[in-house]
Amino acid sequence: MDGESFVSAEARELRSAALALVAATAVIYLAETAAGVLLGVTAGSPALVGLGLDSAVKLLAAFVVIWELTGRRDPRQERIALRLLAVAFFAVAAYLAADSVRRLGATAEPDIALPELVAAGLGALLLPPLVIAKRALAHRLGSATLMSDADKARLYAVLCATVLAGLALELALGWWWADPLAALAVAGLAVREGIQDWAEATMLSRHGGDAPTATQESI
Repeated sequence: MDGESFVSAEARELRSAALALVAATAVIYLAETAAGVLLGVTAGSPALVGLGLDSAVKLLAAFVVIWELTGRRDPRQERIALRLLAVAFFAVAAYLAADSVRRLGATAEPDIALPELVAAGLGALLLPPLVIAKRALAHRLGSATLMSDADKARLYAVLCATVLAGLALELALGWWWADPLAALAVAGLAVREGIQDWAEATMLSRHGGDAPTATQESI
């Protein structure tokens, strides 16, 4: 095997590993979506509902990353996908902000128990090892796409920990207001990610679709 073939084979192996990591992250997002929304609605927890909705949008974003890493990239479709993701993040943020303010005004106390804590802690526990592995692979591949995905997963793990803290405070100390405040933190992060996705779509428009692709980013 000559040097060029070896590099190509290594790049394919690294990209396959990256796709596996993104797929594993998507499975976690799927579990968080189902558990967060279902348990959050049942317990009356805006923070947990927000976490579920945010993870649903991130699940869609993970499919965009997989699409890019496999090289099946259409700049126009990618711009549309990024803007739809941004709008979805903004919608989640608006809903959570309105619901949290309403609950703070009504002093609505959620019914938090162990399953809700487990649902919030899932991402905080499982995502950090994936983030570390993604960042290492992103450096080896020279992939901005994978590094961005790792950063999103890192922020989501921090968000899970924040929601977990809010739910634990409500359960242990009866601080009912910690839950809607945690929901506002989810809303703030959703706005941040919406802005990032919209800015990325705008950058693609300005470059006429010539921004680096997953293929161009590889070693």
